[in-house]
Amino acid sequence: MNFRTEYKTSESPLRLSAHRNLLFFGSCFSENICRKMRESLWPAVNPAGVLYNPASIATILDRILEERDVREDWIARYDGVYHNMLLDSGFSSVSVKEMNDKYVKTISDCRGKLRLGADIIVTFGTAFVYTLENFDRLISHANHKESNSRRFQYDPEGCNEAGFHRVPQPFIVGNCHKMPSSDFSRRMMSVSEIVGIWNNLIPRLRDKYPSTRIIFTLSPVRHLKDGFEGNSLSKAVVRLAIDEILKDKHPAEFSYFPAYEILHDDLRDYRFYATDLVHPSESAVDYIYDIFQRTYIPEADRNLARRGIELQRGLHHRPIIDNPVAEAERNSKLRSKAEELKKQWPECLLP
Repeated sequence: MNFRTEYKTSESPLRLSAHRNLLFFGSCFSENICRKMRESLWPAVNPAGVLYNPASIATILDRILEERDVREDWIARYDGVYHNMLLDSGFSSVSVKEMNDKYVKTISDCRGKLRLGADIIVTFGTAFVYTLENFDRLISHANHKESNSRRFQYDPEGCNEAGFHRVPQPFIVGNCHKMPSSDFSRRMMSVSEIVGIWNNLIPRLRDKYPSTRIIFTLSPVRHLKDGFEGNSLSKAVVRLAIDEILKDKHPAEFSYFPAYEILHDDLRDYRFYATDLVHPSESAVDYIYDIFQRTYIPEADRNLARRGIELQRGLHHRPIIDNPVAEAERNSKLRSKAEELKKQWPECLLP
């Protein structure tokens, strides 16, 4: 008797290559899968940190496409720390220059990877969004010169003589950065709103980077702060939106990976959740990642990834007993393996 409904893996027409960059955008589940790929030396990166909603992810991709100076993007100062309201707190800093430099470099690096050839994995987490209402927390870049296009007021706290600027309309933030809830309004995006944003973005993305393919996923992480009902409704909205976005798209160029369904319909047991009972456990991430590999990655590329994992383990090995002769011999073998792998896989993350 079978007591489990197991997900049946099948190869996707969309095939990822170990010789192409892979960019992850979205929720913390994207971080988990990106981490697993980087452990195998796959050229994968999650450049924008954690972003939960479809609008914020699209905004970052839009910034990458615009090929303009992004230094003036919305910056807020709160409790002495500068935050980019489009991104997570990993970009925040007490120095506005440091924060801006990191953001500009991230956008520039993404443009470079896409020009060389890259695929994108997008993970939507929730349909709920937060819209900034208190514009007076926003400042311009410290070196920005006043222009006729924006109205400025000087910072009453005198922060680097930077000026506040008014946003022409409320905009959806990528992260609230623990600012007062009164600064924001909260709402749920509609299916048509999400579809409209992405159906506008995708043609421009493909026009500029025609070789780029996109895999969409729905994060299996439950947003229980929205309540059981709110989380279910939010996930349903996002899942319907993905289905609409993928309509009439070529399956070798656009795909949906059912990470959400695998955790909740295949594993469906609290053994496969972390101690917070919200995030998937490490064993669940491993299981989902194994299915992801068998779905999208050819066997030859999976072999390269396996060699990358073995090499990483060897490089991080620490001997129990100090034996300089044996350790020198082991390191020599590791260097030879690394050189051989780099020769066969020049794009891998080995320096």
